[in-house]
Amino acid sequence: ARFTFLVYNFTPMLLLAPLAYFNVFGIKRYWLSLMHGSFANGGSTFIKIGQWISMRSDLFPIEICDSLSELRLRAPSHSFEETCQVIRDAFGRDVDEIFDRFYIEPCASGSVAQIHKAQICINADESSNYFDDAKYSGNRSIFDWVWNTLVTQRHARTNKIVSPAYLEVAVKVRHPDILESMYLDISIMYFLSNVVSSIPGLQGLKFPIHQTDFTQYLESQIDLSFEGESLRKMRKNFARYNNDANEHTKNVIFPRVIDELCTSSVLVETWEYGVPLCNLDLEKLTPECRHSIAKQCYDVFMKMALRDNFVHGDCHSGNILIRALDVTQDGSNQTGLVSLLKDRTEGWYGQALPKEKVKRDIEGPLIFLDAGLTASLTKHGHERFGVMMGHIATAKCKEAAELFGSWALMDVEKDPQCFERQARFVTDLADIIESSLRWRYKDEHGNDIVSKGIPYISIGPLLRNVLVLTQREHITLDSSFSAVIASLGIIEGLIKTLDPSADFLQWGVPYLVKYRKLDALKYLMSNN
Repeated sequence: ARFTFLVYNFTPMLLLAPLAYFNVFGIKRYWLSLMHGSFANGGSTFIKIGQWISMRSDLFPIEICDSLSELRLRAPSHSFEETCQVIRDAFGRDVDEIFDRFYIEPCASGSVAQIHKAQICINADESSNYFDDAKYSGNRSIFDWVWNTLVTQRHARTNKIVSPAYLEVAVKVRHPDILESMYLDISIMYFLSNVVSSIPGLQGLKFPIHQTDFTQYLESQIDLSFEGESLRKMRKNFARYNNDANEHTKNVIFPRVIDELCTSSVLVETWEYGVPLCNLDLEKLTPECRHSIAKQCYDVFMKMALRDNFVHGDCHSGNILIRALDVTQDGSNQTGLVSLLKDRTEGWYGQALPKEKVKRDIEGPLIFLDAGLTASLTKHGHERFGVMMGHIATAKCKEAAELFGSWALMDVEKDPQCFERQARFVTDLADIIESSLRWRYKDEHGNDIVSKGIPYISIGPLLRNVLVLTQREHITLDSSFSAVIASLGIIEGLIKTLDPSADFLQWGVPYLVKYRKLDALKYLMSNN
């Protein structure tokens, strides 16, 4: 039945693929929409596959990646009864035995799991007598009360009534049967891919990753204990480098995993309050405020990439919250932070919100959620990555291209021409990098003064051109390096939305000097 459904679901997309490739009758736009719908309707496994494809522009056409990127924002949810069963299977206890309060409706749902809000009593032993009516209406004489309370106070010491304290948590529950359906779906997908790609002219539809490797990748994404370990590692990394323990002064916050409630199918972590960046109406914020938030995002990402070598792979605006505090100097805000949200024209009780006359300033720590997708390089690869960034900052385009090309996967047996294509790739990449640089200083004739100061570069268009080049030369990049590059593209898009004038290279040089020990770049800091 599953095979029949998948054939029914994906056959129209596959049959129209040749026409879309040549854009016959302008069908490509319709086909991209059809492809998006096919993956969305295919279930959790194909939604996750579509999300992965959207981040591998080195393997798939950019139009396909852009269309499938929408799958990272919306996904179906499962029923509350199924949630209870998954929790029961994971812990051997019912929901009401673990949580003191549990919200039935999920507050979010992704391709792998959905999230419920809940509460756990953190002082159950001390507050066990709080609901014991005998402590309030026991048969005690006035003499006992006077003696115990006013004379010895023994009763107060030994039978003190403590009110319960609750910890609000987010309960991430994996969609049921996703693991079993994943193996079946992958087998069917590779079978269909091999059949279709055997047809003359459709060789390009063969899936470019070995089935075993791709299965292992999806297994790591579906196992929520991996996400729990990633959150622990990120918290540890930032705590180790003086990220102040005071919650009010932290620059970045990662949810704390409740260790005893972390399994492959259920992950319980602290509930972190904040406003998703995607919900902020940026037009209501001052340019200085938007610049400050952009610098915060950049600071966290560069520390992950250059200091820790452990990068959050999906830093889009829905996964980053800000625990916002309104610090506008004029004090004229009468509606609170609610007025800064998108599409808010009414207050809490239906009254019309006054139109904002003054742009507002907010500040607060950033909260990073959903660490299921991470990326890290080998020790040597991490060193090369920093050096490559340094070469770009100093306009050594050939050297930067050579280092970038070193992440290309070479297989002489399968492709005897691979080294020739790699050489062409490096040569063309150097030209792309050089043409992407914009110099800050000009002479009296208005000509660029090359190699003076840090050049300006727009990461998005550069990555776009580089990935087109990888497809043209049939270059497959190392998967870890591709993940880092994809995450760089995601965070660059967010930062540019916040602050269109964001200067990645100029902002990045101090991080290269501090964390990658590229002391040769210090002169650029003084010149800028």
